[in-house]
Amino acid sequence: MRRSPFMYLNLSILNPKIYLSGAMAIGGLQMIDGMLAWYAVQTNIATAFSLLELLWFLVSILYFTAFWQRQQPNQVPSCYLIYYLGSWLYGSYLLANTRDTEPLTLPSGYILIAIVFGIFYSTLGYRHYQKYR
Repeated sequence: MRRSPFMYLNLSILNPKIYLSGAMAIGGLQMIDGMLAWYAVQTNIATAFSLLELLWFLVSILYFTAFWQRQQPNQVPSCYLIYYLGSWLYGSYLLANTRDTEPLTLPSGYILIAIVFGIFYSTLGYRHYQKYR
């Protein structure tokens, strides 16, 4: 049986209740970020949101690898990892197919997917959080 390399570390920050609370907050942040993109609002908040989402991606990798054998809610980090990697791949595709002289515009379907994912991710985090009450 394969063991996680993080098995012997004291990762109290990765307590399921703490992680799932963060997941609900990140889902809400994702909804707000999608709404800002929908209304084409250019602020520094969007940059801060992107940095928080990148940080959450790294935390999700750590959570997933630290607890992948246990009976922890791995659906939550795996959903975020898949969504985030898919967003990066699609963003790379958009950048590759945009001329240097054109500004990058996000398709409305992509923005709607981001908003719906935020709702889904918050709900998923909340549903798993209910198991730890």
